[in-house]
Amino acid sequence: MAVCCICVVDFMTKKVIETKSMTDGIAVPYIPGYLSFRELPLILKTFNTLINEPDIVMFDGNGYLHPRNMGIATHASFYLNKPTIGLQKAT
Repeated sequence: MAVCCICVVDFMTKKVIETKSMTDGIAVPYIPGYLSFRELPLILKTFNTLINEPDIVMFDGNGYLHPRNMGIATHASFYLNKPTIGLQKAT
């Protein structure tokens, strides 16, 4: 099982204007470097429930910095047709 949480924030006011969350089963096992195949289906499903469509989307994962230059943020940009930013955790 996995949980996806999305928070839409107004850039000017810094106020949260919408939140959505969804749980679902995961069909793809964890394989390092292939996070988008595991998590992106639930993210896209949750994203489609938004009323307020964001202009840009930030992800907890790499984009271009991915070893293959195609992390979850980059991968998602093709499906969302929006600019995306990948934010990795500090080590």
